[in-house]
Amino acid sequence: MNIKLKRVASSIMLVPFLFYTMPVLAFTNEEVIYSKMDTSSNVYKSIVSTTTENEAGTENIQEDTNKELPIKCIVKYELDGKEISAEEIAGKSGKVKVTLNFDNTQEHRVNINGKTEIMYTPFVIVAGVIINNDNNKNVKISNGKIINDGTKSIVIGYALPGMQESLNNDDVELPDNIEITMETTNFEMGSVMSLYTSNILNELDLDEVYNKIDDIYASVDKLKTATDKLQDGSIVLRDGVSSLNDGANKLNDGTHSLNNGAQELSKGINALNNGAKTLGAGTQTLAQGINDANSGAQALSAGSTQVKNGSEELSEGMKTLNEKYATLDNGIQTIAESAESLPNAIDAVKGGISGVGDGLKSLKTNLQGVQGNISALANGASNVSSGLTQINTIVENMPSQTTGTTETTLSVDNTQSMAAIDSAEGLSNSAISTLQGVQSALDSLKNGENDAEIESQKAQIQSAISNMSSSNSSLETAKSSMKTEVTGTASTTITNPDMSTLKSVVSSVNSGASNLNGGIQSLNNGFGEFVNGADALIEGNSNLANGFNELAKPLKELSSSAGELSAGSTSVKTGIATLTNGSENLNYGIAKLNAGAEQLANGTDQLNKGAITLNDGTKSLVSGIDKIKDGGDKLANGSNELANATVSLKDGTGKLLNGANELADGIAKYNNEGITKIYNTVNGDVKGTINRLKKLEELGREYNKFGSDEERDEIKFITILDSIKNSKKEETNENLLVDNTAIDKKSK
Repeated sequence: MNIKLKRVASSIMLVPFLFYTMPVLAFTNEEVIYSKMDTSSNVYKSIVSTTTENEAGTENIQEDTNKELPIKCIVKYELDGKEISAEEIAGKSGKVKVTLNFDNTQEHRVNINGKTEIMYTPFVIVAGVIINNDNNKNVKISNGKIINDGTKSIVIGYALPGMQESLNNDDVELPDNIEITMETTNFEMGSVMSLYTSNILNELDLDEVYNKIDDIYASVDKLKTATDKLQDGSIVLRDGVSSLNDGANKLNDGTHSLNNGAQELSKGINALNNGAKTLGAGTQTLAQGINDANSGAQALSAGSTQVKNGSEELSEGMKTLNEKYATLDNGIQTIAESAESLPNAIDAVKGGISGVGDGLKSLKTNLQGVQGNISALANGASNVSSGLTQINTIVENMPSQTTGTTETTLSVDNTQSMAAIDSAEGLSNSAISTLQGVQSALDSLKNGENDAEIESQKAQIQSAISNMSSSNSSLETAKSSMKTEVTGTASTTITNPDMSTLKSVVSSVNSGASNLNGGIQSLNNGFGEFVNGADALIEGNSNLANGFNELAKPLKELSSSAGELSAGSTSVKTGIATLTNGSENLNYGIAKLNAGAEQLANGTDQLNKGAITLNDGTKSLVSGIDKIKDGGDKLANGSNELANATVSLKDGTGKLLNGANELADGIAKYNNEGITKIYNTVNGDVKGTINRLKKLEELGREYNKFGSDEERDEIKFITILDSIKNSKKEETNENLLVDNTAIDKKSK
């Protein structure tokens, strides 16, 4: 890439010469296309200048063309960060940026390393402009160079449109535009001249470079192969050392295990020796203990026989208990079933008491109405009595003798009073029947028991019945008085002037009226007692209801308890059945125990005989263990020395393994991070880039036609972008397009 940039720099140096030397340089069979663009980068005139050199001499032909250029240039102007047109920016002040964007239209689909890729004809663009320093300062360019002679700045830049995509390499940034920035007080810019050429790679003569790269490929392949073999060898070495180290570790572990075993063996032999001696003494004790155990086993056998007999009796008793309890459980279940209906009976009785209370309240209302009628009757009788008193006064004041005949007729109608008394008697009899029904209900609640609360209620009801019966007697007396003294019409006829007879009759009538008034008053008083009796009856019924509510609570608890009693009885019944089964199992187990006790007695007898034999054998064992102890001590000393030696061997192989691992890791790192990367870069990125460069070189050579179908040795493009001036004066640079011998053509 550096070689290419040097070539570009050489091309840049030609630009000032092109700007100021208008005669066309002569090349064999070449085309130079000159194009004029306005300040908005629109091409408005193009001339193809063809130069051909042959035996007859040199021929130069210039022709106009409307053919589009292979590179499209789009210019953009910005003032203080905002885009602005060329016409508007002229003469302005501020920070100016002019951007020349180049678009390569020569796209090709090519085969690179077996894949279809898009590449572009490798055009290199060099552009230059002269900027006056009077009104402009801090002139900069994105990619290029600035030559400042004090009065003006020559700005030269380069671009390679499509080259970044063609090389597909992000390591190097290849620009496709040129940015020129400056600070201005009166912006003007001269014409921008650009040179396009696609022959830059052909002129570099890269064949020698390609040959050297091929040599590098071969050397890198050899280096990679050798490094891979070196890495494989280091792995084999590491594996061998690892196996050696594993063997040393196993040997070390084995010798230490042997040493530990030998030491433990020695300790065990000593312990065995001590144990054997202790065993000798213990066997004698064992023999004595076994003898005692034999005696106990005989006693156990006798006791187990007694237990067996008791267990059989227990089993029979449990069977009898199970049968008897079944009868008890049936009775409990019957009680529980009866108790279940008790809450419903309680609710029914409570409903009856409530109904009686409602009837008594209705009776009191009716009695109060009858009492009102009796009061009205008493008022009427009082009025009659008052009238008779007046008549008596008149009669008393009459002369004792009269002339002529006088006839007087008195009459009282008691029909309504008799009807009221009959109605009162009917209500009283109805109330007595109701109270007698309540007494019967209370008798049914007692269930044969002397309940004090119920007896108190019955006493109150009996008192009310007595009061009502007494009131009925008063009513009967009043009715009798009315029939005797009042019913019908009473009349007295005086036919003589003797006033004594008249006075006697009036006195008799007045006496009857007094009796009537007294009877009505007795009726009123008795009926008042009857009403009071009804109040007492209502209060007694309310007390009865409250008392029954208190009675209902324990009755319902009794029902609930009966249910719990039933469930508990069922559990007891189940437990008795389980206990019965358990007693049978116990009986069976005790029978087994009895048989085992007999076997135990027989076994301990044989064990006693074996203990005597064991005691004799332990004496021989103690003698043999003494000899084993001497050999165990020698083995422990030798294994300890062997264990110390294997530790040194293990340390040495461990260090050797660490060195082999470091060697293998180092070679692997050298291969993976160094040689492999070089190999991949050379055979990947470098080879790919070289292949792309070769293809670009080929595409550059293939671009050899433009103005005609004839192939040319070289084709170049020179474009001139119009200058921006702060004046109305038009400037024509068309004379730059032709040499002195060309026909003068002016732009329209």
